[in-house]
Amino acid sequence: MQGHYKVIAGYDDQGTPSTADDYALIYDPWPGYNDLTAANPTPLPPGALPGPGGASAPDPYWLLVSTVLGDTNDLFLVEFAAIPEFSSLLIPMVGMAVIALVAIRIRAARKDS
Repeated sequence: MQGHYKVIAGYDDQGTPSTADDYALIYDPWPGYNDLTAANPTPLPPGALPGPGGASAPDPYWLLVSTVLGDTNDLFLVEFAAIPEFSSLLIPMVGMAVIALVAIRIRAARKDS
């Protein structure tokens, strides 16, 4: 696919319980965001704050999470699917093994009688 990709690279909850003031750190390869000099005065997206590079090189930049997730034209791709932790799978696996063993023993006992 071709197009303009942005990456959500970080999150800042501002130390408050509210999500209204939370920011996402956005890596944006748009060339203008990498050099905001007088020769290349590309403004940041509306509501964005300069990132760790400061005002002269604000890629990545901070943007309100509600703005990032509220854009219905954006696609959100993830690198992997969520996989449950092994510890949460261990109990069901052991339980199924015990049930299978009990069923096999009951079946063998019925054949013997």
